[in-house]
Amino acid sequence: MTASLIFLLKILVPSVLISIAIRRFAPSLGLVGSDLNAAIAILLPSITVAIVLGLRGWKST
Repeated sequence: MTASLIFLLKILVPSVLISIAIRRFAPSLGLVGSDLNAAIAILLPSITVAIVLGLRGWKST
């Protein structure tokens, strides 16, 4: 039970901190709302994870 609670907190706490940081500092960035910016924001995490996992798989073989 404690292991699952610790795991949950490891996910929840950084998520809350990132949400607060985005809410606090994003308006000062001055990003223009455009289709390109939305596509980058949506696709960048998936592409980053794919690159990292691909490199890890390539190094392990």
